[in-house]
Amino acid sequence: MSQLSEFQKTCDQELILHLQKKELELSKVSAEASILIRIISTFIQNGGKRIRPALYYFASISYGANKEEALNLSLTFELFQTFCLIHDDIIDQSPLRRGKPTVHTEYDIPTAILAGDMALMLADELFFAENLSSSIKQIYDTFKQEVLLGEYLDTIGHQDAKTVMDLKTARYTFMRPVELGLQNAEVDQKIIEAWKRIMHDIGITFQLKDDLMGVFGSEDSIGKSVDSDLQEGKHTHLIELFKKRASVVQLKQFNTLFEKKEVTHADCDNLRTMLKEYDIPSVIQQEITQSIQYTKKKLNAISHVVLHDVAEEILLFIQDMRMIKY
Repeated sequence: MSQLSEFQKTCDQELILHLQKKELELSKVSAEASILIRIISTFIQNGGKRIRPALYYFASISYGANKEEALNLSLTFELFQTFCLIHDDIIDQSPLRRGKPTVHTEYDIPTAILAGDMALMLADELFFAENLSSSIKQIYDTFKQEVLLGEYLDTIGHQDAKTVMDLKTARYTFMRPVELGLQNAEVDQKIIEAWKRIMHDIGITFQLKDDLMGVFGSEDSIGKSVDSDLQEGKHTHLIELFKKRASVVQLKQFNTLFEKKEVTHADCDNLRTMLKEYDIPSVIQQEITQSIQYTKKKLNAISHVVLHDVAEEILLFIQDMRMIKY
């Protein structure tokens, strides 16, 4: 993912520099409490693809926005993502994130909550410091609210996997950052709507692969236990599809394990076996392939800009199934 890899390096440099300045500023208020900034900085340096800031940035510069201003505003999206992930790990009681101990595991829950809150404050500070239109600010607020709604639905085990994918990935990760970048570049609304549809499709497809990796990937590839999605009882499209296809007896056996208070590794292996018996991984992979083909047709219908190249890179990443074993 060359475009994204190059952007990631630049984005990380700017983020760390910004956080160093912020830590120096806040250390004058309290040197001890400014550790919250160091926690955020370490968390960011532990990994991440920077997809959201990249999409905002490339959407902006594809249609003539100032590169320096676009880069500065793009940092907002990674800081907000940091807030989401730190709090998400607390909700899920996850011990690992990006292969490292989660913030609440390394420190404690109060520290993690406050570090997440600080990341949110830093994101808003950056975004609202710019002279942006009220409509752009409204979309930014919607972007934040939608992912929290999706997170809540995910937390309560909402049975409609498509709604959760729509809110937590399609809109939050792909559609809204691009929409904000295009709005800020004052792009024609018809072009904006076309890109929104494309990015929404990419987001759903991206989540399908992510869910597949969450059950049939490896700890090295996902940066956390490959059992975690099953142990947390996440009602993904894989689970939804299985429940539609399984026999009454098999469904009862599946639910007995899936709904246990404490799902063991052996339970997870049994759940994976049942999913494979109904060929669920292959069906999901076919859905991904078909969706990619459909999205590429939509991409070809829009005049080429650098955002096309970035979208193509993401589609290639989604298409790569080498890390999934079933």
